[in-house]
Amino acid sequence: MDTPHTGDDTAFQSVAIIGMAGRFPGADDVEAFWQNIADGVESICHYSNEELLGLGVPPEQLAASNYVKAGARMHDAEGFDPEFFDMTPREAEITDPQHRVLLECAYHALENAGYIPNSVPGEVSLYAGVGMNTYLLTNLMPRTDILRTLGMHQLLLGNDKCYATSRIAYKLNLRGACVSVDTACSSGLVALTLAYRSLVSLECDMALAGGAKVNSADAGYPYEPGSINSPDGHCRTFDAQARGTVFGSGGGMLVLKRLDDALRDRDTVHAVIRGAAINNDGSAKVGFTAPSVTRQRDVIRQALAYAEIDPASIGYVEAHGTGTQLGDPVELAALAEAFGPNLPAGSCAIGSVKPNIGHLESAAGVAGVIKVVQAMRHRKLPPSINFEQANPALELQRSPFHVNTRLTGWDTGSAPRRACVSSFGMGGTNAHVVLEEAPAMPAGEATTSVLLPLSALRPDDLAQVATRLRDRLLAPDAPALTDAAFTLSCGRQGFPHRAFVVAGDHPAAAAALVQLTPGQAGTPATALLLPGQGVQYPGMAAMPYAQYPVYRDALEACLDVLAHRLDVDLRGLLLASGTADDAALLAQTRYAQPAIFATAYAASRLWMSWGGEPSLLIGHSLGEYVAACLAGVFSLEDALSLVCARAALMQSMPEGAMASLRLSEAEVCTMLAQRPELACSIAAVNGPVATVVSGSQADVAACADSARAVGADATLLRTSHAFHSALMDPMLDAFRAAMSGVVLSAPRIPLTSSLTGALLRSDEATDPDYWVRQLRGCVRFVDAIATAAAQGVTMMIDVGPNATAAGMARASAAASVTVLAAATSEAHLPRAHETLLGALGQAWSRGMPVAWEAVHRHRAARRVPLPGYPFARRRCWIDPPAVAAAQPSTPLQAADVVAVVKVAAQAAPDEAATGIEATIASIWTELLGITPASANDSFFALGGQSLLATRLLARIEERCGVALPMQTVFDNPTLAGLALAVLQHRAQQEDPELLEALLAQIEQDAHQTA
Repeated sequence: MDTPHTGDDTAFQSVAIIGMAGRFPGADDVEAFWQNIADGVESICHYSNEELLGLGVPPEQLAASNYVKAGARMHDAEGFDPEFFDMTPREAEITDPQHRVLLECAYHALENAGYIPNSVPGEVSLYAGVGMNTYLLTNLMPRTDILRTLGMHQLLLGNDKCYATSRIAYKLNLRGACVSVDTACSSGLVALTLAYRSLVSLECDMALAGGAKVNSADAGYPYEPGSINSPDGHCRTFDAQARGTVFGSGGGMLVLKRLDDALRDRDTVHAVIRGAAINNDGSAKVGFTAPSVTRQRDVIRQALAYAEIDPASIGYVEAHGTGTQLGDPVELAALAEAFGPNLPAGSCAIGSVKPNIGHLESAAGVAGVIKVVQAMRHRKLPPSINFEQANPALELQRSPFHVNTRLTGWDTGSAPRRACVSSFGMGGTNAHVVLEEAPAMPAGEATTSVLLPLSALRPDDLAQVATRLRDRLLAPDAPALTDAAFTLSCGRQGFPHRAFVVAGDHPAAAAALVQLTPGQAGTPATALLLPGQGVQYPGMAAMPYAQYPVYRDALEACLDVLAHRLDVDLRGLLLASGTADDAALLAQTRYAQPAIFATAYAASRLWMSWGGEPSLLIGHSLGEYVAACLAGVFSLEDALSLVCARAALMQSMPEGAMASLRLSEAEVCTMLAQRPELACSIAAVNGPVATVVSGSQADVAACADSARAVGADATLLRTSHAFHSALMDPMLDAFRAAMSGVVLSAPRIPLTSSLTGALLRSDEATDPDYWVRQLRGCVRFVDAIATAAAQGVTMMIDVGPNATAAGMARASAAASVTVLAAATSEAHLPRAHETLLGALGQAWSRGMPVAWEAVHRHRAARRVPLPGYPFARRRCWIDPPAVAAAQPSTPLQAADVVAVVKVAAQAAPDEAATGIEATIASIWTELLGITPASANDSFFALGGQSLLATRLLARIEERCGVALPMQTVFDNPTLAGLALAVLQHRAQQEDPELLEALLAQIEQDAHQTA
């Protein structure tokens, strides 16, 4: 089988690697890691005495002749972002840095896979391991003050190996199997194998596998002859001068999925796991720590057999390769036996990552896999550094292997690239994995415009998110914008600080990312604005019809009904820009109103499918029919039948005119009273100074002249009839007859009445005569906007084909209300998609929940790797003590009793705490790492929990001499409340009468002050 697996075979189960993340010596992410590998960089540091003294190495240790001044440090191992992971600073400080690195890598790996941590669908399992916790041994345990304050149980929760994975599962809401793996140096690759098997056996839908190792002091080491450590701080795997390894710090995480599922879900597949195996040496070796040729050979054979591939197809082996005189020859002998005697000498490249970054122990296997995956992605054989001449004991010339010492092309012709990774744990647990390059993925879909949403927990983080994304989009291998948009919207967590970009190509997107207008998401109550007649133009449905199936289906549903009620097919008028004759035809009321209804209805359905479920619907005249249909008052067929009847009857009425006057309703009423000869009606009150009059052409023209005479603007509207005026009276009985037989139901969604501007009552909605009066009466849009404000609406979205309704709403709505237009005008039709996406981006930025999967459902977009979240790391590190000393207790002062009780009684939030309050505040600081800002701060709001509450009570008893019951903390969680509880219990014990007298005096003082 020398063809890559494409998801069609059932002879074996292949698992895809769809996400990866890592932090390694000299590299903060997997891309920088690969660049270092490709460039042959040795990331093992060699320190000066000054640097080592600064790292805390004692001078006498530095003076020792066997002290090797080298280490493979991971950048900022002391740093962590506790706020991001909802941890208190103190909790972060007492948590094993290995746990923290693993948690960060898990989050970034899921992001790299294009999935939202905390909400990955299906069962997600986790297998990972960490090394010996040197931080607990050297930094925490000697700190008796920390131990005494927090207790051993709290330290164990943050440092025991068994909680490394369960903490991640808790923080990221992973609900599959959660297993901490501990097989020493092979933990990472064993974890990967277990994750692979869990997917193959259908135990989960996705799995994470990884490992981490952080040495609390990667600052050199004393060399002992015969040990595994290198005598000079260099690892020379397979070289004749190899004498040992250098231990380092780092971590990595991989995200796995069954290949068929990954291809179906359009994930980016980085590589494919074809087979994996685990075994143990047992006792058939010279000692517990010694390796076994036969058992290493067996595990390699098992993995190859499971993968069902010929060893001859393997082009590269990432060896365990510790660079020891015993380990390297054993590993080569095992590989040679497993691959068999028939392969050409030197036909397969071999190498090890340890000369680059040192031995990462529990993370070593994961580092090796990430190296190989990157090599396959870049189609390059990675160089092995620190190799000059082969160790004779390897008998390399008689094996099928050669040590690759420079970056070379990895050409396999039409066959897939394949590689193996080995990891052998001290003590005998061996693991081997067979990898294959990813199948070819389809190119990204081209599009005219995309919406790129960005969010962050903090404003500064948002700027970094934008900068990192910009750099990625300008890279030579930048993903297609459609894929980037899909990943950012469907594969990133939505944080409160938000911004967005709408662009049609990479340069435009990159330019926009440096000119963001950030906002902060709230919890908006949304109203949809549904326009009346006058907004129509040919081609107004073309863009959404072409781009979005939900809109297309809704519009087609309307057109199917209208086909039996109109003598013109509206499809051509709505989907093509048309001619002047088309515009004239669409201007006729009998066609305009059904067309506007259909497009507004389809647009509403589109927004509602995106998550824009309205809390209120506001329809302007005709728009109220759309609102009523959406709210369930009419069926779609009945609504369209009524609209057609209404429009035809209006068309049959005498011609008239309408004008919008920049005057208030009261001013127009006065003007009409002064001109009784003008038979004009007030047709609509659209704003505080936006009143529409309707009547005969001559009378409306005279009204407009009167308005201009007093300095007010007057605009004649493009309409052939005098809607909402006495000229409509002759059609009322006919429309009343059209209403007969129509089933009317109470609205399921609140909507406003055009006739009153108030909420449409159920008795009105179900009264046929209401709809007759609605046709004739004044449209009170300005009152509808006021009703929306009273209903708590904070965002309005005009779903019409232009921004007319949005413009009217802005004139009446408060400045705090966001009014968005989903379209502009006929003149800007080429930018219609950008306008729609911009409105969606603004709505999301302000907090509207968006169903991003629905937004992208019509596109064949893929999840692609994009930069991960920029954690704002701060130093969360407890230094080992020079002298461990307990902190002295603060004695209780009698004068403090009155001060603290008064603080509690008066609830003064900013009054400085003294005495007993200060004592409790200092305990909070010890437990949480946060200093309370006021007497009203809550222990639980600052990050406390029930386990810490027990420590809090123990410390209060120790320092204040009062034993409080647990319920006290829940009843009195504030600083002042706890202080009062302490004093009440103490006074009750010592002098109950004094306490009662004191409280009575405070109450009396409060009354006198009032």
